[in-house]
Amino acid sequence: MKYTSIIISILALMVASCKIQTIEEPYKIIMLGDYSGDMTMKTFKKYYRVGLRSQILEREFEYDSIGKKFVYARSFPLKKTEIINFDTKNIHLRSEKTLIINGYPQSVYYAKACVNDTVKTYTYKKGNISGDYIVKNLRDSVLYKTRFKGGNGYWKDYYYKINKLREEGQVKNNYKYGAWKYYNKTGKLDSIKHYQLTDSVDVRYPYCLFNKKEPCYKKRSKKQNCI
Repeated sequence: MKYTSIIISILALMVASCKIQTIEEPYKIIMLGDYSGDMTMKTFKKYYRVGLRSQILEREFEYDSIGKKFVYARSFPLKKTEIINFDTKNIHLRSEKTLIINGYPQSVYYAKACVNDTVKTYTYKKGNISGDYIVKNLRDSVLYKTRFKGGNGYWKDYYYKINKLREEGQVKNNYKYGAWKYYNKTGKLDSIKHYQLTDSVDVRYPYCLFNKKEPCYKKRSKKQNCI
């Protein structure tokens, strides 16, 4: 009888342990944007950066009692965090959303042109763009669909309201690579830009988040309509 009670107690502890392990880890939300967010892009780049392994790192600061100011101390991988970017500086988008776990993007990327119009989605696997890449117009019709594998594939983006191609090019290891073509709203070729992997234009993250060598588009005003 004594041993039976001990066994029951052990089993109860094991069940309780399993339940604890299945509890989903809470995550924080960072909203970026001068108009709609709680942190500006400039402030975000002060506290977060991309490491050598293309991992988002959070900077930690400590107070220097001698200099009487906070100084950089160390960096560590960004824990489970949802980044919602309203400061797109990309006139054809309203917001972008990415989930970061242990410094790498996971789950699904969402881009919206209007409040409820999801116009672009793609999935992440092990931190890479991998799986379906889908672009839609404002009427929810598919403009382009392809599959990426391990951060490699062919990228196309559109002017969602008028269904015209906006940009296209090869993605290699999650970076823009080779000749990329950019079009204006009339459908005419506007420019061609050549990229190397060393340019580090990473398409995994919300636009202009860490891509220092890629100039941003004209900043959207408060009253900018979806296009």
